[in-house]
Amino acid sequence: MRVSGFLLICAFIATACGGGNGGTGSPVVASLAISPGAIDTFYSRGLTQQLSVQARDGAGNVVANAAISFATGSQTVATVSTSGLVTAQDNGKTNITASSGSVSKAIEVNVRRRIMSITVTPTTRTLTPTQTQALTVRALDALTNEVTPAPAPTFVSSNTSAATVNGTGVVTAVAEGTSTVTASMVTVDGTRTAASAITVATIPGTADVNLLGATFSPESVDITSGGNVRFINNSGVEHNVTFATLTANNIPNHTTGTNTRTFGSAGSFAYSCTLHAGMNGTVVVH
Repeated sequence: MRVSGFLLICAFIATACGGGNGGTGSPVVASLAISPGAIDTFYSRGLTQQLSVQARDGAGNVVANAAISFATGSQTVATVSTSGLVTAQDNGKTNITASSGSVSKAIEVNVRRRIMSITVTPTTRTLTPTQTQALTVRALDALTNEVTPAPAPTFVSSNTSAATVNGTGVVTAVAEGTSTVTASMVTVDGTRTAASAITVATIPGTADVNLLGATFSPESVDITSGGNVRFINNSGVEHNVTFATLTANNIPNHTTGTNTRTFGSAGSFAYSCTLHAGMNGTVVVH
């Protein structure tokens, strides 16, 4: 009897102190709530939205520090980071799913990129009579990412006696003068426009480019095939002229002087000063 009483007392103490299987385990996640409940404001590639997820147990109590993972139904529409940051990619709909253990919850993401502006290139161009230039139009969202496909643009010339433009954006120089060719694109959010300034002139056989402190002036010159360009450095700043392709016309480092280069074939020849970032120029040979 004494031994039985002793064992009974020990069992009571163990139970009171939390011994055996009477301990409390980690709370089990029974449901998830995601905020916002849907995303329908992605009008540009690269826009982001942070998701907030709340986990609750079966009694409706918030489970703090619950492990949450995220997944997207389509990487091409929207991506999601391990912390729940959603990033728009391209037009379409997809689901973003949050999971904790066997419990998951999804929201719909709708990416509808809007065309907020357009660009036309080249923005300026000098042509000789009868010469042509094809214009390129790009549609951009609010973060200046290109939107494709885009509605077909229309084109109009402000002075058809100087230059005309056809329905695909090919400009034809008519006679000496200037014209503004405007590209227009009708979108669901309105009409977007951009312009190219066209000058029709007799192309000279020579041109001068001044090497200033950190720029070429002008940055682009037009000459006839077989013509010359004089690169004039009166700045006292060390410069060079390094061509991307026509390396025979390179001019080494120098702080003063005039260097003349001849351009025997038609084309567009880009160059830069490798000593100064962003110091670039172009010789267009007709």
